[in-house]
Amino acid sequence: MFLFDLVSWTEQRLTTDSTYYAVAPSVMGSEVIWADYRENTLQPDDWRSELYHFDITTGVETRLTD
Repeated sequence: MFLFDLVSWTEQRLTTDSTYYAVAPSVMGSEVIWADYRENTLQPDDWRSELYHFDITTGVETRLTD
């Protein structure tokens, strides 16, 4: 998942692993939250996602779910 700054015309990668899906982003102010499948075991019928938070101001990504 990428963030594109319309003021500076710069692109920033938010997700650290491009192997898995990151879906349903929600942006509010300087915060982005999305569902991410990087912790998935890839077993049949095991498509559990985890929620992640990214603070645009600090550049810190945090996993919100266990």
